[in-house]
Amino acid sequence: LKGLFEVSNNYVGDMLTLNLLNESNAKNRGDLKEGGALLEKYMKNILKNSAWDTSKNSSSPIILESGSGLTPNNRLSARDVISVLDHIYFNGRAFPAFLNALPIVGDEGTLKKRFTASSEKHLQGRLRGKTGTLTEPVHVSALGGYSRLKNGDFVSFAIIVNGIKSKPQIDLKNIRDAIDSDLAKVLPSEL
Repeated sequence: LKGLFEVSNNYVGDMLTLNLLNESNAKNRGDLKEGGALLEKYMKNILKNSAWDTSKNSSSPIILESGSGLTPNNRLSARDVISVLDHIYFNGRAFPAFLNALPIVGDEGTLKKRFTASSEKHLQGRLRGKTGTLTEPVHVSALGGYSRLKNGDFVSFAIIVNGIKSKPQIDLKNIRDAIDSDLAKVLPSEL
């Protein structure tokens, strides 16, 4: 997971999806779309038990066609991502390994040069997360992960910003800066 998260290795994400599919269905080898369907089932199962479950009232169901997210056909909300993060947090066996695989803001991977403004620096070394970016056919910028609180607990967060058909190209640098600034306001300095 460390290699997948730190350098955002999409090939590894897709291979993990195919491995998961092949382990669950040893007789047949499947493709990424079938692997995505397995991930969709997993997500829907998590959402059933989540405080964030909006699936009953949602007009846009979860759609996963690849594990890497390198398709504009995937559909997840930030609440869906937070539900998974919360699920992992409350799984005492999985959480430590998952958390340690996530890059540390200001130190590692795609988050090494983020949160550099003076009003954001308090999140460096404290926030761990995973970025997501698409540039075709629309721009998408996302960040999700955990931040440690003063009392030692963690809070999960997810932000997804994407272009639309009428304005597919958004300024990714400005969006990333806005995400960093907004998170720094929501997660004030506590340490």
